[in-house]
Amino acid sequence: MPSVPGRKRRPSWAVGAAGLAVILAAGPATADVKRYALLIGANRGEPHEVTLRYAESDVHAVAETLLKLGGFPGDHIVRLTAPTASKVRGALVDLNLSIQQDVRGGGEAVLFVYYSGHADGQTLHLGGTELPTEEFSKLVRLSPAKLKILLLDACRTGTLTRVKGGRQIAPFQIGVQDQLRNEGYAIITSSAAGEDAQESDALRSSIFTHHFLAALRGPGDANGDGLVTLGEAYGYASEQALKTSMATIVGSQHATFDYDLRGRADPILTDVRTTGDLAQLVLVTPGEYLVTSVGTSAVGAVDGVIVEAFVKTPRRPVLLPPGPVRVRMRTRTNVYEADLTLRTGETLTLAAEAMRPIPLAQVVRKGETEVVWAHGPTAGALLHGPLQSGLSPMLGVQVGWAVDLPRITLVPRLGLSTGRADALPGSVTRHTLSELGLEVAGLYIFDVGRLSLAPMASVGWSVFRQTLELPDVQITRPQALVTALGAWGAWPIGRGFTLEGSIELVNFYLRHQESRNGIEANAPRLGTLTYRSTLGLAYKY
Repeated sequence: MPSVPGRKRRPSWAVGAAGLAVILAAGPATADVKRYALLIGANRGEPHEVTLRYAESDVHAVAETLLKLGGFPGDHIVRLTAPTASKVRGALVDLNLSIQQDVRGGGEAVLFVYYSGHADGQTLHLGGTELPTEEFSKLVRLSPAKLKILLLDACRTGTLTRVKGGRQIAPFQIGVQDQLRNEGYAIITSSAAGEDAQESDALRSSIFTHHFLAALRGPGDANGDGLVTLGEAYGYASEQALKTSMATIVGSQHATFDYDLRGRADPILTDVRTTGDLAQLVLVTPGEYLVTSVGTSAVGAVDGVIVEAFVKTPRRPVLLPPGPVRVRMRTRTNVYEADLTLRTGETLTLAAEAMRPIPLAQVVRKGETEVVWAHGPTAGALLHGPLQSGLSPMLGVQVGWAVDLPRITLVPRLGLSTGRADALPGSVTRHTLSELGLEVAGLYIFDVGRLSLAPMASVGWSVFRQTLELPDVQITRPQALVTALGAWGAWPIGRGFTLEGSIELVNFYLRHQESRNGIEANAPRLGTLTYRSTLGLAYKY
């Protein structure tokens, strides 16, 4: 396939294998059940293919999940990064020999195999070498392990399940047993035949792998019994990977599942009822969650991202590594955030009411909800410089209505200000100037944490009333074209309110009076460059 940034050819069998191993480990299996895993990641495929970013780091994420959640012994997990085809063959043969020795001793074994990297419909691409997917599949299928799971997170690997009659299916349920009551072979692929498997820079992982591992932390527990099975993990990951990929340029990604399992139990991957050396976070409010580490003390995070999870039912427990974390929850119309410190073995409960809301305008700009615009009133004090020598600065108020769109913010605004002459000639008893201005400002806003900053430009029209009290009263109403360039900033203060301020360089194109003793109706039009600043409050809903 033509290689494109953000796409990758990876076999999903690796993910499937990992899931199976985790399932068996989580249940109270007998001491005779040994769990083995072979995890393979290759960022580099054939010379013409774009180098992947996360295939090799995904191997370590899967390994940590198997260790922490699946009960796989560390010495039974083989990690291969950037291997050749011959090295993969050799590692699989060696692992099968170890399994055979366990089986001869009367034990039972589970093998979980995961691959992340480039692939096409027939071969895995491993650093300039190729391994036929059928050969690879057979090496796993013929393992002496009683239960084999192969997860391939790569492009076009759906041909493996298609050839064997595989199809996109709903999660299957067989029941839960305490011992290894399953035997056979299961293949999961992250993409259907002819589709691209995709990576996500936001998740720092391949899309399917991330959602599969997220399922094992608790969100995949469809029936709420505290146990995440292979079928549940596949169902959750396939649904979320499809949802995530639908928003990409590459297009939708459909996972596939083919299995030949004998027995009554859907293998249990994880048991989220117990924490072990992890922490349990109970998410009370349904929604989409993103959990990131804060600092470097949280174990298992990749560049800060721990897990993105979709919670459908209230009070869903999720297992997380101990340490400081930031939890962000997104609903259809709002985003909330909370900073927590998770401790080993501890259970914390988190509801939306205990989280701080993110300003709606920031949420809209980042496209984090179904709401595509936010709007609300603004009001503040206004000050701008004198419009002519001898006049004081203008003081007043400015009101507006801001409309925040994903890219820009538009603010129609109305200003009212007044000024006066600093010194009056002997014949003038009063000289005042008032201004009513209507403008439209445009801002391109950058959010830096909770602070929002923007360059701004505006254009509008102002109408003045100039009054001179001589022996008679002279009044004129000049008008001006107003243009401005400046900077704007805002800081949220809670309950939808923000403190806002701006400073601008403004040009008024209007008539200039030569005399202060009277009004010249035909005075020439000239530009007056001055400053303007505002400070006030805004509310968005």
